Amino acid sequence: MVSAVPILIGTNFSEWKEKVEFTLGVLDLDLALRQDEPNPVTDESTEEEYQLHKAWERANRLNIMFLRMTIASNIKSSLPSADKAKAYLAAI
Repeated sequence: MVSAVPILIGTNFSEWKEKVEFTLGVLDLDLALRQDEPNPVTDESTEEEYQLHKAWERANRLNIMFLRMTIASNIKSSLPSADKAKAYLAAI
């Protein structure tokens, strides 16, 4: 699926973003782009809250990896570091 997404070279942002969002949606990994980070898990958290947080963290980690893999090196080096996929995509 990654090979279906063109490398972002600066002049193809619209096409790149559309393919990234589609691919992550098909893979059901777009949770971190669609939703803000859930509240931290505590001892009082329900199993549902725990599972949502776990799924969000996984999606966020994989989103950042996917975004970095599909960006040209010269653009990647100029981007600020971000630990949230939504913030990383906004920086792009």
